[in-house]
Amino acid sequence: MGLAKHSPSQNLPKEGSLADEEKQVVPQVNETAKVPLESKILDWDGADDPGNPINFSSFIKLTNVGIVSALTFITPLVSSMFVPSIPELIEEFRYSSTLLAGFVVPVYVLGFAVGPLVLAPASELLGRAIIYHICNIGFTVLLWCVLGGTIADLIVQEKRGGVIAIYALGPVLGPVIGPVAGGYLTAAKGWRWVFWVLTMIGGFFSDQILKAKSKPTPESPPGTMKPEYRLPPLVVGTFFIPAGFFLYGWSAYYKIHWIVPIIGTALVEIGNIVVFMCITTYLIDAFTIYAASAMAANTAVRCMMGALLPLAGQSMYQSMGLGWGNSLLGIVYPSSMGPDAVRREDADVI
Repeated sequence: MGLAKHSPSQNLPKEGSLADEEKQVVPQVNETAKVPLESKILDWDGADDPGNPINFSSFIKLTNVGIVSALTFITPLVSSMFVPSIPELIEEFRYSSTLLAGFVVPVYVLGFAVGPLVLAPASELLGRAIIYHICNIGFTVLLWCVLGGTIADLIVQEKRGGVIAIYALGPVLGPVIGPVAGGYLTAAKGWRWVFWVLTMIGGFFSDQILKAKSKPTPESPPGTMKPEYRLPPLVVGTFFIPAGFFLYGWSAYYKIHWIVPIIGTALVEIGNIVVFMCITTYLIDAFTIYAASAMAANTAVRCMMGALLPLAGQSMYQSMGLGWGNSLLGIVYPSSMGPDAVRREDADVI
């Protein structure tokens, strides 16, 4: 009995054997696994898709930006326009609490903090138009968070600076025009007419928002400016604000010529607008399709502080006076920015 000879070549897989079959099966499995993922991705039909807001005509873009800017004017106009009516309101309803009288405006500002947390993510999932119409029913107090997302949808990065400048006029002009217009309207027609007029104006502009497809905006193409390059002017703005507080506080305390406190408040507003524009453009550039949610987070924090801090204003000025009271604000503001507002990493301004 002899042993059969066994050649080493018999251990090697032959052509068409299991090894070759595995090479053919693995790619098929991978390709099959990709299908469900790719089928769920929602995107534009190419860079020239006419449904993409970036490709809208200049007229439609300007119309939308104009309406959005008008809404940013109306929302702060409401909180300031009603201020001259507060004494008449308190007298009519026979309230004597000064704290309650001071809470009339902050409670409105709290709406800015609550609404964006729900509506901003909803606008990214359902589209901007339906959220605008819902907010139109609930009045324009809920619109603020969606406005930044609309600009991200319509305007490419390199052109957003000029659009943000127009957009930022609303928060500046609203508190300026509001008390003057509210004072005349209250004296002529009563405090209720302040709300009637604001409702009519807000409803008109809210209903004019043009519809667009509910698809995400494409990411910024490579080679564009980094969002962090929007931030360096922020540091300059932080110096204007405390300087304005010091100038206003001590010039009012020593009763210097009236133009000096006015200059102080002007410096504060210059700093405010610089800071607001830098932060807004950075958030829109950095988060693009999620710009509405980023703006919502920023708005929520800002409005909670803006609603609660004024409640301590009267007590602060009564105990510290105009000089030291405004000095305290001037000291606290730059310290809240932190030492790392602007730093250098890898030769890039961050």
